[in-house]
Amino acid sequence: MIMKLTLPTLSKTMALSLLALSLSACDKAGDDTAKAIDPFAIDPLSPENQVYPTEALTWNEWVAYDSPNRSGFDRFYHFGKGELDFSKWKAEDLLPAEVFKHPHRNMCELSKFTRLTLRAQVPPYMDITELLALAERGYAEAQSSMSEYCNPGRRQYAYNDHGYLVKLPDDKKPVSARAALYWAQRGAASGNALAQWRLVQCMHDIYLFQDSNPDKVSDPIELDPFWYDKAQYWLEQSVENGLIHDAVRKRWYPYIAGFSELENPRFFIERYKWKRLWEIQGNFRRSSDRYRGDFDSTVSFYGSKALAYGNNGFAASVHSSDKTVAQAEKEVGEWLRAHPDVWHNIYERGYIEVRGLGEDLCVGEPGYDALFDFDWLNKELAQYDIQIPLPVKTLMTHPTQKEKQHGTE
Repeated sequence: MIMKLTLPTLSKTMALSLLALSLSACDKAGDDTAKAIDPFAIDPLSPENQVYPTEALTWNEWVAYDSPNRSGFDRFYHFGKGELDFSKWKAEDLLPAEVFKHPHRNMCELSKFTRLTLRAQVPPYMDITELLALAERGYAEAQSSMSEYCNPGRRQYAYNDHGYLVKLPDDKKPVSARAALYWAQRGAASGNALAQWRLVQCMHDIYLFQDSNPDKVSDPIELDPFWYDKAQYWLEQSVENGLIHDAVRKRWYPYIAGFSELENPRFFIERYKWKRLWEIQGNFRRSSDRYRGDFDSTVSFYGSKALAYGNNGFAASVHSSDKTVAQAEKEVGEWLRAHPDVWHNIYERGYIEVRGLGEDLCVGEPGYDALFDFDWLNKELAQYDIQIPLPVKTLMTHPTQKEKQHGTE
């Protein structure tokens, strides 16, 4: 396939390489010189070894640049092309202006029971009208919880005449997929990393439901050619702002990393890098043991270096070597040094992510600091020449607004 060659941001070397590759594919009788050019003339371990531009473009520049290559929505369009540079993209370019017009409130104003309900289960097991009221008041956690309803098949609850929460029939559900997308966007606009991850899930669920159940979609949402570009942006924001557990898990997947496992060592490097970052965040949150069942068991039990060299029957990657591991570790360090604030964001914004432990707590409350291990973190980050200042620990002694209204929780 002849790929677009007028790439002002690709290096001249890469453009020539791709040209040689396409010519040889179209004409096997081409001259030996053309065939001999390495399609990955750039160092195969380098992040620049990809099809996409390696220089940052704004959102509008990217759309103008790549629109000629698109022919409608394609979920797998990015596979095999590499990573996008989002550094010049802005949330305001990707979301409706209206979602930025509303103030947001701190969930720690709410009672512990309400916090636990919002954090412990998605969708929350609560009356949908109560959830909508919390969303209207500006709580990003409530807004983003409604991302679940981007799949119209998900349950919505309401109290019946006897005071019990019951599942609503489909024709009685007040939150449509379109409304759920709106609320997920408002949550993401707050800068809340968990809400940004939930917007990714929402966008993916909209695609899955509309693709699998076209006869059940009465109000289809248009999936534009850049739908998954936007989703990847929000995934990146969720990782950069809070290393959200599930977002880090998804970050390395092939359709995100965009590298072919067998043809390119970049696949191995990307996988190692993100699983190493997953390992660090999990131990910092004291959550790695609790997540052993739902992520790569080799990382959870044996550490990320088992990805490279194998462990207890786990086969090493075909691209594993001291050189590729060194490159991956180098990029881990680069990412950590570029995002030194992520650890305090996790701590201060309450991205606890430990199921069944402390989900009702907020910073400053008794027991909260035990959920994070800054001492372990600094020992681990020392190998990357990074140290994170310890947070100032203060106890919250004032009652929440909910407690003021009701006296007790």
